Amino acid sequence: MFERSSDTLSIQSTPTGAQVWVMGKQSGLTPTYLPLSQVFPQVYKPEDQALYGQVRLVKEGCDPMTIPVSTSGVAAGVNAKLVCGEKPASVAGTAAKTPAAASATRAAPSRSAKARLIELKELRQDGLISEKEYQQLRERVLDTL
Repeated sequence: MFERSSDTLSIQSTPTGAQVWVMGKQSGLTPTYLPLSQVFPQVYKPEDQALYGQVRLVKEGCDPMTIPVSTSGVAAGVNAKLVCGEKPASVAGTAAKTPAAASATRAAPSRSAKARLIELKELRQDGLISEKEYQQLRERVLDTL
């Protein structure tokens, strides 16, 4: 873990232990400090542009959250309150390894198919899932209709 300095971003979540994703890569668990160069890299792939300056938090049983970080908001850090709920018993014991897996396994019956499709589209646009993963997950959602 990094110590707090002017070159780091504090990332906290309630509940703690959320996976921290930056520029499409897992960067630890909350609470943590990340170097600003991870959140605002000087060099990155063009397809990762949508991920620049964003922190994504993923925790099993909670809605994934993407938080834009501005250079002026770095001093305040990220302090996110995740929305968590009960999971179906068949999913409760599985650990999500990627934001895509968290999204796919977490789709609660109370959420509309439209909301799940919008979330999948955002994951694809953010570069957190591939086009192939998007199509597979989209098909699963549509099969539930």
